[in-house]
Amino acid sequence: MPLKLIVKENYEVIEEEKIYSKEEAKEIGINKLSEKLNSQIENTEDIINKYINTNESEEYIEVEVIYEVLENIGTEEKIAL
Repeated sequence: MPLKLIVKENYEVIEEEKIYSKEEAKEIGINKLSEKLNSQIENTEDIINKYINTNESEEYIEVEVIYEVLENIGTEEKIAL
């Protein structure tokens, strides 16, 4: 006998629209990106510089946060040739 399996999933999608001023949207973007970057950096004391770039248009605001971090790259061994 053929078996027919029907799976029904009910879910609800809630869409919420919030209106922010351009300055509020910039601050929210900067704060969220800074939190994300801080969580990825092991020692936040090694942050040398923080650069924030924004690009605005009538439809959107683009925010870019760049950290310059001091890192020790390489080995501490001396190589004699």
